[in-house]
Amino acid sequence: MRELPRAVSLSYHGLALATTSVKNRLIRPKSSVKKIVIVVGGGPAPGIPNAIRSIALEAIRNGIKVYQAQEGINGLIDNNLFELTFDDVWNLKHSKRNPGKTSRQIPNTPDKIDKVKATLKRHGIDKIITIGGDDTAYVAKLLSLEGYTVASLTKTIDDDVLPYQYIDHTFGWDTAAEVIGNEINSLVHGAWALPTWFIVRSMGRASGSLALEAARRGGAHICLIPEQFKNSQLTIKALQDEAKRQMQARVDLGFNYGVVVVSEGFEIPLAQEITKASETQIVHDNNGNICQGQLFRQCHKLIYDGFPGGKLEGIKIELKEFGYEVRTEKPSNTDIRSTTMQGQAAVQLLLDGKESALIAVRDNKIVRVPYSTPGIFDPNTGKLIKREVDTNSLQYQAAKREIDTKFLRP
Repeated sequence: MRELPRAVSLSYHGLALATTSVKNRLIRPKSSVKKIVIVVGGGPAPGIPNAIRSIALEAIRNGIKVYQAQEGINGLIDNNLFELTFDDVWNLKHSKRNPGKTSRQIPNTPDKIDKVKATLKRHGIDKIITIGGDDTAYVAKLLSLEGYTVASLTKTIDDDVLPYQYIDHTFGWDTAAEVIGNEINSLVHGAWALPTWFIVRSMGRASGSLALEAARRGGAHICLIPEQFKNSQLTIKALQDEAKRQMQARVDLGFNYGVVVVSEGFEIPLAQEITKASETQIVHDNNGNICQGQLFRQCHKLIYDGFPGGKLEGIKIELKEFGYEVRTEKPSNTDIRSTTMQGQAAVQLLLDGKESALIAVRDNKIVRVPYSTPGIFDPNTGKLIKREVDTNSLQYQAAKREIDTKFLRP
C-alpha cells in the first residue's frame, strides 16, 4: 500500500491530537458527584435522545460517569446498566432512537425495591435522573424516599402533568402536535377533494391538549375534547349528539365534508359504557392503567354508527387514528431546546445538592418543583395529578376561535 506523504500523515495525526485535546478541556473534574444513572420510563416521545445527550454531556463536562438503565426501571431491577460516553451521545440531538430503550415497569413491591437498591449499591450510585410522565415521577418519588437524590424530566406527549404555573408544556407535545397537525391538514384537503368526512382520533389519555393543538395547527373543522363536557353530562349519546350537531351545522352551510378531531381522553371516562355497549371487557396494564386500544375502536365506531350506513347525507365517513408513529418522530426545535435545558438543569440540581425535584420549563426558564410541593401528587395514588385543559383560559378560547373560523370555510 502506498504510504501517505509525511506532511499529510503528520497533519492527520495532528488533527486527531487536537480533537482529543478539545474533548479533554471540556471536562472539569471538580464535583463530589462521581456517578449518575439515567432511567427512561413510559412510552417513547420525541426529544428523549436529546435529553439523554444533554444530561450525559453536562455530566461528562463535570467529570461524572454516566450510566443508563437498559429498558428503564427493568435495568435497575435486573442490574443491567451501561456507561454512556461522549462518543455514544454527541450525535443524539436530532435522533429518534433512545439508546437504552424504555419500559412501563414500576418497582411497587418490596422485593423489586430491594433489587433496585442492590443494583445502585453495586455500582456506587446514589444520584438518579428519570425521564418520563406520571408513572415515572411516581417511581422517582419512591426512590427519593429511599434516600436517593432524584431529578425528573417531565416527558409526555399528552401534556397533562404539572399545573401551568410551573410548566409551558411537557416535552414531546410540541412535536406530536406538529406531526398530527400536518396529517390533519392533508385530510382537510382530501376531505374537500373526495368529498368525505374524516373522524380523527388523537392521543391524549387524560387531557385534550394535544387534540386541540393538533386540530388548530392542522386546520380541522371540528374538535371534540372531554373538557368541553361536564362529567355528569359526558355519555356516549352526548358525544354522538355533539358530533352530529356540529357536522350537520356545517352541512347546512353547504359543506358536506370535513375533519373532526376527537381526543382519546373520552375513552377512559366512557370506558364502562363503551364496554357494555360493545359487550367487551376493560383491560388494565401492569400499572393499573386502562388499555385503550380496544376502547378507541369501539368509541369511534359508536360515533360512526350514529349515522345511518356510516354516512352523513350520502357522504361517507372515514375513521383515522394517529398514535405511536408520532412518538418516535424527529423532535421539533421547541422540544430540542426544552430537553437541552432540562437535561443540563437536572445535572446541576445533583451538583448543587438540592432536594429531589421535577424539572420543567416555564417562560423559557428552568423551574424546579420539589416532590414535596402541595397539589402535585395525588395523596391516594401517589402519582402526579393530571392537568386538564382549562376551557376558561385565553389559550383555549383562542384555539377554539381559530377552529371555529375554519368551521365556517371550505
